[in-house]
Amino acid sequence: MVMDRASELLAADACSGAKTSFRDRSRRSNVSRTTLQHRARGRRSLGEKAQSQQYLTLWEEKALVKYLVHQDALGRPVRIKYVATRPDYAGTCSHTSLRTVASYVVRQELQQQVEERLPEARTGGGTYNSIVVLVGLGGAGKSQLALKYIQTHWRKYNAVFWVDVRLRESLERDYIQIHRLLSGNEQGASSLRLDIDQAISAGKTWFESREGKWLFVYDNADSLDDKDDPYFVDLQHYLPDAPGVEMIVATRSRTAMDMTELEAIEVGKLASAESMEMFMRCSKLGNPSKAVCTEAALIVAELDHLALAVTRAGAYVAATPRIRSNMAVYLPEYRRRRKALLGRKAKQQIHAYGESVLSTWETSCATIAQQCPVAVRVLSFFAFLDPEDIFLELFRHAASPSAVGRECAEEDWRGFLSPQGPLEDVLDEALEALSTYSLVQWKDEQAGYSMHKLVHAWGFDRLGAEEQGRYSQRSLAFLRSVMQDSQLDPVRKSRITPHISSSVARLREWHKTSSHVQERSLCVMCSLADFVGDAGQYHTEYELRAFEETERERGKAQDEEGWLRSLSNPALVLRRQGKYEAAETMNRRALEGCEKVLGKEHPDTLTSVSDLALVLQ
Repeated sequence: MVMDRASELLAADACSGAKTSFRDRSRRSNVSRTTLQHRARGRRSLGEKAQSQQYLTLWEEKALVKYLVHQDALGRPVRIKYVATRPDYAGTCSHTSLRTVASYVVRQELQQQVEERLPEARTGGGTYNSIVVLVGLGGAGKSQLALKYIQTHWRKYNAVFWVDVRLRESLERDYIQIHRLLSGNEQGASSLRLDIDQAISAGKTWFESREGKWLFVYDNADSLDDKDDPYFVDLQHYLPDAPGVEMIVATRSRTAMDMTELEAIEVGKLASAESMEMFMRCSKLGNPSKAVCTEAALIVAELDHLALAVTRAGAYVAATPRIRSNMAVYLPEYRRRRKALLGRKAKQQIHAYGESVLSTWETSCATIAQQCPVAVRVLSFFAFLDPEDIFLELFRHAASPSAVGRECAEEDWRGFLSPQGPLEDVLDEALEALSTYSLVQWKDEQAGYSMHKLVHAWGFDRLGAEEQGRYSQRSLAFLRSVMQDSQLDPVRKSRITPHISSSVARLREWHKTSSHVQERSLCVMCSLADFVGDAGQYHTEYELRAFEETERERGKAQDEEGWLRSLSNPALVLRRQGKYEAAETMNRRALEGCEKVLGKEHPDTLTSVSDLALVLQ
């Protein structure tokens, strides 16, 4: 402890054994005689007394609060010269349990990246380098990854602070609590309003004036982009600027990647083995049989290894005895009730995560809609294309309306996606907004975007039946305009085929709850079938031809001749595939129908005879 000048003089004289009067000491040192006398009698200096009285007694604290509140009510500001703080603080600060969920599975590769990045931050020095960003889709497991790091390495830090950035109110609540912990006043003065800027400034000063190592985790830091967003948070304003502070930011917003020079850690899908282990833990299946393991592998693959979705699926299996006894029924039920099952919320978690799989994305979608309404339409439109390879050349290959003639309202996909102006002017902005919130991901190797399988499904499920029909018609029209580009080479054609399959699959899914498919859509589908057939994709061509035939059979009362003509198309594809028996059966069916409806001499009947002969030869 540092002594004051009077105490130093007395100690020096005591060591030397000199006997000097207080008057002589005062004259020699320029310290008052009274101060020397007080110190010799054991009275403490003002500095020592202030240090020993940093903490008020309970009654003193209540009296002070009462006085300050009273003065505030009278409009009389009270000037506070100095408020002492704790010399040190150790522990944790969090409004949630700093424990991973019981079903957590260690993600070795990501965990290792976090452990490697933070030493890099310490080596770099400065706030700009002390931030590690965990970025990824909602439900990917960013918070759990941060919690696991704390659980493993908390001993390295003097203290750990968990800050919820979901709302500005929650962020400020946590910062005020941190301020009270650091000032040694965490229990008292709770009714005294504290200015958040004062709490931030005091916290920064506290860390700057001390040596040690502290960890801040900023969770749910998603609203970092749009200042007009009611949930917007200027996170940089809150970050402590001290060399001993390390920070982890868990976010869906890729804007956070600009807060640090360190490479962000992308938190994506679970590895297959990790998702299987997580599902087994959540479903509580014990020692599963080989058949159960096979079904579980199919389930996690259907969920595309998204951590939150796998957790919810396992919990549903654990709570549903009929599924536990027969795992084979889960996938059919999931495909039938996908929206309801993905919308289920957890009833109880050790670390509460109350959102469902879908609500995490709906929150992001609502924010995007305020920034760029076209982006939400583009997201829904992508749900009708193949999620793995949405390459931008698709839109460049799409022929302009003048190239294909005047489009009807049902085929004007450009005007549908961007009603207020040309799509080309806002497409980049829309894609940037979707990418910022990790709803789509850019892939350098394919010069295009991809979507998680569940985001792709959610983009379709969130639409009403009428909207699904409209999007389906526009996606078919879009793909037909892409096909009409004469510069398409075989490689590009092969990349377009999966989009055709996906678009038709969405049409069929929508059709389950809708009326008869329009004739215009069936004609477009016929053109798409010709395209994939020319590309040698006979399996896809057969699906398109068979769907067209089924739909025309449903409406054969109005157009029986059209139905009969469509019968020969699937048969032709079967013959190309070498499936002669199936082709023969379908050709005979077409011939019988033509003879009955059109007569034996009708040209279509004679064509059916020729088709059958080609199969039989």
